[in-house]
Amino acid sequence: PLPPPRPSPADDGTALPSIPRDWKGDTPERHLGEWLRKRKLPRPVYSKTAGGAGCRIVVRVGGPGGSPDSYEVAARTGRGTKANTTDARQHAALTALYAIAPDLQLYRIFPPDYRDLWVRWRGEEIKRAEAEAG
Repeated sequence: PLPPPRPSPADDGTALPSIPRDWKGDTPERHLGEWLRKRKLPRPVYSKTAGGAGCRIVVRVGGPGGSPDSYEVAARTGRGTKANTTDARQHAALTALYAIAPDLQLYRIFPPDYRDLWVRWRGEEIKRAEAEAG
């Protein structure tokens, strides 16, 4: 089964990263689709719901909702942020990739803001593990 998803910083009102206009490299959304395809897993399913001053993007990875091989990750746009639907899709995809494979150094291929977010999540996870062991 897929590992459980990590909490999404987007849900706590922090700003979502965005991809620079001139970015020519890989994106979290594209890479999530490729990663799943290579493992013969179902494509990620994205859905959007409007709400208030923004929207919520949910990506479902794996089998039917509620199955042990499936989970959903959400990212929000909203008041006080410049995030758009594309940013929310990318963030949801990054969160799903991190949940699936946090030890892989996938962050190296992403835009700078997404690399930084992955490295921050990994650092927080390592600190938590050390605190629990210590």
